Amino acid sequence: MTTSPLFRRVSKLALILGLVLLTICSIFGFFFPALFFEGYLTAFVFWVGIPLGCLAILLIQYLTGGGWGLAITRLLEAGMMTLPLCAVLFLPILAGMSYLFPWTHPLNGDIGNLSQHSFLFSSVRSLFPDPWRSGRMVPQAKSSSR
Repeated sequence: MTTSPLFRRVSKLALILGLVLLTICSIFGFFFPALFFEGYLTAFVFWVGIPLGCLAILLIQYLTGGGWGLAITRLLEAGMMTLPLCAVLFLPILAGMSYLFPWTHPLNGDIGNLSQHSFLFSSVRSLFPDPWRSGRMVPQAKSSSR
């Protein structure tokens, strides 16, 4: 497959422009990390919405079946295949977590009465209902009213 000289020239210019802008972003991120990570998080949320949306529509199409999604199935599958790239692009967000979320670095290293392990345990425990705390499993006294 041969490509036209115009396509090769535009591709080369786009690569050069991308490298220049990547260099500018790297320098900006070095001097202003909080602003860099806020902008990066915004861009990441925008771009990860595309493959997640493709995944959602594709799963609905697979679940319901029918011919309504056959025309766009390959397009959705191709869009969904960029999710591993989004996972790799999430790594800078993990690196800049202390700039994005102030509760990840408590003042003076003190996190109050919670240790890291108890915080993790209470976070996971809160995902599941506790019937003993809610009073549904507590034995009730039988009423003697007749």
